[in-house]
Amino acid sequence: MRNSCNNEMDPVIQNAVKEISNGLIYFLGGELSNAEQAYLCTQLAAQRIIGNEQPNQKTGLHTKLLAHILQYINDSYNYDLRNDEKLKRDLTTHLATLLTRLQFNINAPNPLLDDIKQYYPFAYDVTLVS
Repeated sequence: MRNSCNNEMDPVIQNAVKEISNGLIYFLGGELSNAEQAYLCTQLAAQRIIGNEQPNQKTGLHTKLLAHILQYINDSYNYDLRNDEKLKRDLTTHLATLLTRLQFNINAPNPLLDDIKQYYPFAYDVTLVS
């Protein structure tokens, strides 16, 4: 079976697609098309949560974007969050999945958006302007 993931795709994602495809072949009795495998690749990449992994080439972009957002909040709202390590980790995870979705043009609606608007209006407003 050939793996149709983009060569730039993380090997962890490529291996996951291979294993999932093999499982589907077993249960469905037929191979997945290249388009189906590529779709599975992008969906897994877009939903992946980055943990304590080795940095990759996108890490620089995450770091710059995170620094920009926190600096913007500090400059615009006089609210310094630049030393909040938990916030940095959480935002890095969020930005990693966001950038992957943008890279592959995957639109994923946020089921918590109404709650965020209601209970975290400051955070919502900051995301609109930064």
